[in-house]
Amino acid sequence: MSFFRHVTFDLDDTLLDTSGGLIPIAARRAMEVIVREKIADLGVREAMIEALMIRRTSILREQPRADIWTSLADGNVELGEAARQIFLRPPLENIPAGTVRPTDGAFELLKWTKANSTLHLVTSGDSTIQTEKINRLGIGDFFETMQIVEARPSPPNGKGPKYEAFLRTREKYSDVPAKDFLSIGNRVDTDLGEAKLLDWRTVWIRHGEHSHLAPAKPSEIPDFEVATPSELLSIWRQQFQERMTP
Repeated sequence: MSFFRHVTFDLDDTLLDTSGGLIPIAARRAMEVIVREKIADLGVREAMIEALMIRRTSILREQPRADIWTSLADGNVELGEAARQIFLRPPLENIPAGTVRPTDGAFELLKWTKANSTLHLVTSGDSTIQTEKINRLGIGDFFETMQIVEARPSPPNGKGPKYEAFLRTREKYSDVPAKDFLSIGNRVDTDLGEAKLLDWRTVWIRHGEHSHLAPAKPSEIPDFEVATPSELLSIWRQQFQERMTP
């Protein structure tokens, strides 16, 4: 069995432990946008933020495909979008360096995979923030190409921003069969489903706040599922023992 010639990684909660570091900070800042529209008293405002944080966790677990920010804003689409934009732009310059940390085994997986494949990064979010995350982790040199796309849910036809990014990669290496492309990510809809539309293989790293987002259609069913990059690396090392790898 040969290894994949092109491997595309997601960033947040795939290589970067976003749920364990940045998300609680970013979410609280976004909650403040919602709360200050309703409450002036600082003490009451703080209590409401705590309640919204709990509610957010519940929505992610029980309704993982819901428009979470509009839900938290009680249906106010404009307010929900304002909160989402704040969430996507945490002030990294004011956040301790240890908050931006890799997931378990991320560096080792990148090193091993780069020795066997051409690597690509496709990540969703604010361009400045995502670039700073990449720089802080020090992983930019692993990738042949890096694309930062708009953070949007996968549309019904599955052809969202990540699909367009995957397609650009596919077209750049059009001489390579689709079976030799692999997408690795933590979201079954964008990271997996949108890649499967191009007949790529997929790995679901079921980590972080989107781990409850179960496949809803055949294209979202992963070819393989692991909990961490470290687990995936362990499996690959056993499966491809004959390869000369670090």
